[in-house]
Amino acid sequence: DPDFGVRSQAAWALVALGAPVRDKVATLLRSANPDVSEMAAIVLARLDDPYPTWIARAVSLRAS
Repeated sequence: DPDFGVRSQAAWALVALGAPVRDKVATLLRSANPDVSEMAAIVLARLDDPYPTWIARAVSLRAS
């Protein structure tokens, strides 16, 4: 998938923007493009994570 890198970078940028993008990203869940709706779900999951467990996992993997 040649566009995965672009979608991934865009997703991380949206996560960095935080709560103000939530409503717009939520509309992408209904996209006919499964790649877009999947990335929207990932962004929303990251926005809703009260403690960024994905960071904790990354740190623990580096420590081991």
